[in-house]
Amino acid sequence: MNNLLTKSGWLAAGALGLALSANADVLLNNTTTPLASRFSDGGTEFGNQIFLSNGGYITNFSFEYYGIGGGAGGAFVGPVTAEVRWYLNNGPLTLSGYATPGTVLYDSGAVPITAPGSSTHAATLDFSTSTGDFPTVPAGSGTNGWFVGTRSLTFTVQFAGMNTSAGDQVGVDLYSPPTVGQMYIDYWQNNGTAANPSWAFLEDAKGTPIDIGQEWMGTAVPEPSTLALSVVGGLGLLMAVRRFRSQ
Repeated sequence: MNNLLTKSGWLAAGALGLALSANADVLLNNTTTPLASRFSDGGTEFGNQIFLSNGGYITNFSFEYYGIGGGAGGAFVGPVTAEVRWYLNNGPLTLSGYATPGTVLYDSGAVPITAPGSSTHAATLDFSTSTGDFPTVPAGSGTNGWFVGTRSLTFTVQFAGMNTSAGDQVGVDLYSPPTVGQMYIDYWQNNGTAANPSWAFLEDAKGTPIDIGQEWMGTAVPEPSTLALSVVGGLGLLMAVRRFRSQ
């Protein structure tokens, strides 16, 4: 009987452990359905407000961009860069009642990029904890990701360094709808600066979703309901074993 109690106790602990275990998950995927459309905002910061399928630890992020260079072989003439930022939407409300991007969660700084080499091709810019683009938190915990503490945030990109007079062009490829997670079809545009932003929530005149092709990977955190069910289930199993033992 003690053996039964021991095994059942481990079974209950195992059920709880499964609920808490870390699995690599796709938190948002908008790379499946191309719109055969592209978008460029010049050197203005712009991006999407997104809703991850689950909050948790971010391990990888990537987005698609296109680039048409005016140099030899389609290379950029200018020293073109992309700067990625993630924001909490906790800033001042727009006239329509939307909370603007506020607190900066992540800023990549200016990352050098190259032209894909053809006007019909796109490139992917990748960021990850494994390459040190953003930290692993908590350090030394064995959790391979960065805990951002939210399911809703805004991702933006700002291109710079294009020599437009020589023919440099750069922008993003559009996809919709996402197959994992959610996105607004409208986009955020910063008409100010990073230090003094002036955000506008805009839509395409033709109704095209301005949804950048992007993917977010990470370690999901169980929903409270899932965790509660696992705990209750484990405790219920232990109580059942205890009743059986007392008979």
